[in-house]
Amino acid sequence: YYENIFIDVKSVNDWTTPTSISNVINTPSHDACVGISADGSQLFIYKTDNGGDIYVSHLLGSIWGEPKSLGPNINSEAWEPCMSISADGKTIFFISNRKGGIGGNDIYMSKKQQNGEFGPAILLSDKINTKENEFSPFIHPDGKTLYFSSKGYNSMGSYDIFSCIINPETGEITSAPVNVGYPINTTGDDINFVWSADNNRAYFSSVREEGYGEEDIYMLERENASETYLSLLKGRIFDCSTNEPIRASITISDNETHEPLGTYYSNSFTGKYLVVLPGGVSYNLTAEAPGFGYHIKNINLPAGAKFTEMNDTICLPGIVPGTILTLQSVQFEGPKITEASHPELDRLVQMMFTNSSMKISINVYVYGESGDEQQNTKLTEENATAVKNYLVSKGIDSKRLFYKGYGKSKPITSNDPTSKNKSSNRIVEIEVLK
Repeated sequence: YYENIFIDVKSVNDWTTPTSISNVINTPSHDACVGISADGSQLFIYKTDNGGDIYVSHLLGSIWGEPKSLGPNINSEAWEPCMSISADGKTIFFISNRKGGIGGNDIYMSKKQQNGEFGPAILLSDKINTKENEFSPFIHPDGKTLYFSSKGYNSMGSYDIFSCIINPETGEITSAPVNVGYPINTTGDDINFVWSADNNRAYFSSVREEGYGEEDIYMLERENASETYLSLLKGRIFDCSTNEPIRASITISDNETHEPLGTYYSNSFTGKYLVVLPGGVSYNLTAEAPGFGYHIKNINLPAGAKFTEMNDTICLPGIVPGTILTLQSVQFEGPKITEASHPELDRLVQMMFTNSSMKISINVYVYGESGDEQQNTKLTEENATAVKNYLVSKGIDSKRLFYKGYGKSKPITSNDPTSKNKSSNRIVEIEVLK
C-alpha cells in the first residue's frame, strides 16, 4: 500500500496506460507527487524519510534526476506532506505540523535566496491558518490567488477547498478565504486543487460515492472562465546550423526597472521551454548557452490583456569565425548610444569575457534613411565608434575590437529590418573574426 508516482499522456481522445515515472524516483517506501514547476522541469516529491519530507527532482533531458531534500528550512522532524511553487519559482507554500503553529497542519511559505536555496519558513497568519488542519496549498500562476483545503472553516464536511488573495512578498492575506462551493466541494474530502493558467480547467482529488475507491482524480472545465491577465510563452531553442536542441538559459527582466523576473532553461532533449508572464509589463528576454551567441528580444504585454499563448522559436548561432550576431536593442540618438542599449551591450561584454580570445568587428549600417550617403557613412562610423568605446569602458581590450560604418552600402542579409527599432533606422551587427 505504499505510494508510487505514475505518468500518463493524453492522446487525442483519452488517456493512455499509466506507467511508473522512474526507478530513480519510486522506491519501496512512499513516493508521492505533490507539485510541479510551471515549466515542467522540477518535480516535488513527498517521501517518508525523517517522518515525511519534501524532495525535488530535476528533469535532465528526458530523465528525472535523483531526488534531493529541500533542506532544513523546509523539512523538519515534523510532517511536511505537500507544497506548491509559484510560476516564477521564487516562493513555495507548504504544509507542516511542526511546533509553534496555529493548529494541526498549517500553511507556511518560504522565499528563494540568492544561493538558490529556500529561506526560513514563514508561518502564515490566523487569517488563513486555523486550529484545525489545512492541506494541499496551490498558488495560481497569477502569483496572488492561493487555493488550499481546510477543515477549520464553514465547510460541507471534512476537507473543503478555499481560495484567498495573498501578497507573495510578505505573506499577508489581503482577502478572507472563500469556500469555492458545490459541485467542487462535497461532504467528503476535497483536496489537491489546481487550476490551469487560463482558468479553463481544474484538477482535484475527492472522495465520492461514484468513485473507484477513496480519493480519485477529477477534472472540471468551464467555458466562461474568469479573466486571467497572464501570457504563456513557449517554444523551442536550437542550434542555427544543425537544428539540434540546446539547453539554454532564458533570463527575463522588467524593461523599465531592469529587475529580473527569473531564469529558466530549455530542455536539452527537446529544446522546449515554457514561461508564465504577468501582463502589463514590457519584458526583456535573453537566451544564451555556452559556446553560442545570445538572442535578445522584447515582449510587450499590455495591461488588461486577457490570457494569451505565444509560440516562438529561437536559434542560437555557434561562436565561430564568420558568425553574425545582430543586436536587437541597441539604439542611437545621433552619434551616441542610448541608455536603453546598455543591457544588451553588457551581455556582449559578458560573452567576450567568457570567450577571452574572441575578436569582433562592430558593423553599423542604415536602412530606409534618406539624405547624403557621405553623411550616412559618417554617422554610422560614429555609431560604431560609440559601441566600441562602450565595450572598452567595460574592460574589453581595444585590440579585440574592430569597427566600421557602412552607411547604406551594406545590404541587409541576416535580419528583416521591419523587426528593428524604427526610431534610429540603424542596424548593429557583430561579426566574429576569431
